Amino acid sequence: MYHLFEYSTTSGTRWSKPVDLGNAISNNMFSVALDAQGSGLVLGNNPGWGYQVLAAQKVTFALKSSSIRVGQSTTGSGKASPISAGRKVELQVERSGRWHDVASTTEKSGGAFRFTIKGSSVGSHTYRAVVSDRPGYLLFGYSPGRTLRVRR
Repeated sequence: MYHLFEYSTTSGTRWSKPVDLGNAISNNMFSVALDAQGSGLVLGNNPGWGYQVLAAQKVTFALKSSSIRVGQSTTGSGKASPISAGRKVELQVERSGRWHDVASTTEKSGGAFRFTIKGSSVGSHTYRAVVSDRPGYLLFGYSPGRTLRVRR
C-alpha cells in the first residue's frame, strides 16, 4: 500500500500533522504521476484537485561562531544533497514566526555553499539555508534553524 499523506504550512516554521488521504495506488479517485525520485503530481476528482509531491532534499547548515559582537561577522556554511552545482541557495532569517530571504549564493561542485553573516543588531537571530530546483515543482529542502547570538 502507498498511502498519500498531506503536510501543510503557512509560514515554513510549523507544519501540520500528516493527513492520510488514502491509498494512492488502489484508490480510483487518485491519478499519480511521479518521477524516479518520488516527485511529481497527484490528481484527484470529486471535486477536482491537484497536489504537488516534492522530493526531499537534505540540507545541512552550521555557523562557524554562534556568538559574535555587533559589527563582527561569522560564516554560515553547509551542503545540499542531491548535489546540483550552480543551484541557488537562499539564506533566511526568522522574524515574528516567518522566514525572510536575506542573501543568496550558489552551490559549488560538491554541493557546498557559504554565507557571510554580519551581526548588525543585538539579540538572538535564527538562520537557515533553503535550496530548491524550480521552487514548488521538483525538489525543495531547508536546513534546521541555527541561532546566532549578537552581543554588545
